[in-house]
Amino acid sequence: MEKYQVDFSKTAHFRGIRILFEFLEEGLDHAQENGIKEICVWADSDSSKHVVNFDFLKDRDFIETFHWLVPMSKKSSIDGLKYLSGLKNLRWNGASDFNLNLAIFPALEELNIGYGPKISGWENLTSLKKLLIGSVKTSDLSLLQQAINLEYLRIIGGTFTTIAGLENCKKLETLFLQKCTTLITLQPTIRNLDNLVQLNLEGCKKVNVEQELADLDIMYISII
Repeated sequence: MEKYQVDFSKTAHFRGIRILFEFLEEGLDHAQENGIKEICVWADSDSSKHVVNFDFLKDRDFIETFHWLVPMSKKSSIDGLKYLSGLKNLRWNGASDFNLNLAIFPALEELNIGYGPKISGWENLTSLKKLLIGSVKTSDLSLLQQAINLEYLRIIGGTFTTIAGLENCKKLETLFLQKCTTLITLQPTIRNLDNLVQLNLEGCKKVNVEQELADLDIMYISII
């Protein structure tokens, strides 16, 4: 198996460099020496959790995209993420186990993450344009009320009953709500989303679609 692989083709699963965890430093050195700002770190089929100290990111502030797909032990230290202050794109799979303050990423534009009570700093994501988030265990979506530049939002699962909190997301174009089984109402918030052109509802069985979507001028609507 290759230590790392660089692929910028249009069909690439990840556009940038994919680094096997065991060869992390070597892969990062290659990326830094060759001006590659898009980093994905992954582990092979071994499902064991690794103890990771993210201080390896010191002096690696060239990274703009960072996808971390490595299972981690709770003994890991993620403090070194602070070195990525210029990060624009983050995919993170350690949400439930670690305290992560998203305020350390002031330039963040894309985020793929699972919701967790140890995550803070949502109010600082004013530059965020694209968010994919899972298991949002809140009563509404007020955590996103400062995401004023959000254009794409996909939520997979959660406990919220309303999308209240998105009123300030005036630039939102795509809203994809998947398996949000407790969701009841989209109103009146959805009427404030003037730029919404695509609404996907999948498995949101408590939403009275006929009532909630009446008279809405949305170009593409998908109900599954």
